[in-house]
Amino acid sequence: MRSLLAAAALLLTSQFAHAYGSVIQTGDLVDPGSFQAALAPQLMLSRYDGVNLDALLDVGIDNASSARGLIGVGDGVDFEVGGLYKYIPFPDTERQPAIGGEVGVVFARTDGKSEVDLRFNPLVSKKLETEIGDVSPYASLPITIAFRDGSTLVPIQLAAGSELRLLSTPQLSFFAEAGLNLHDAFGYISAAVAWRFDEVKLKRSHAN
Repeated sequence: MRSLLAAAALLLTSQFAHAYGSVIQTGDLVDPGSFQAALAPQLMLSRYDGVNLDALLDVGIDNASSARGLIGVGDGVDFEVGGLYKYIPFPDTERQPAIGGEVGVVFARTDGKSEVDLRFNPLVSKKLETEIGDVSPYASLPITIAFRDGSTLVPIQLAAGSELRLLSTPQLSFFAEAGLNLHDAFGYISAAVAWRFDEVKLKRSHAN
């Protein structure tokens, strides 16, 4: 009986996708032709235990879009590699937050099995000016269609976080993020440090 229960538990556990990372994204866009690199560790808190690490590279396409490449390793995934396209049709203004999202494909190997994920990350964020720099809280509802081991799963999470870009070093920014498992996913907390390779000037709506 115990063997039967253990086998059933293993089967159920295998029906949850592993390979999807943090959002680490706001409605802010890298300038066209410019680059931003980031390292994003992730601590899984529910359903799985362990730490993952993603390396991210963003490149600006135009005033409304950018592209991201990613590669990651960790306890939850042997490795993952993929790309996402970010489109922000409604930019951040005084009267509205930035509204848009990301779509992309990620290939991963977990427990010796291949997984292909189609990712959809709707996104909303709002930049706030402070004395030390720009703070940009954001929220997303990541939805993944995961194809793994002959099964199709639809993990859903709720993610919320914030980016801090300091006035003293505007090329450098820091992220903190938490994710909640809504369906076939896992909860997590993440952080990231990002660096833009071109000059960055933080705009201020009024002079001191």
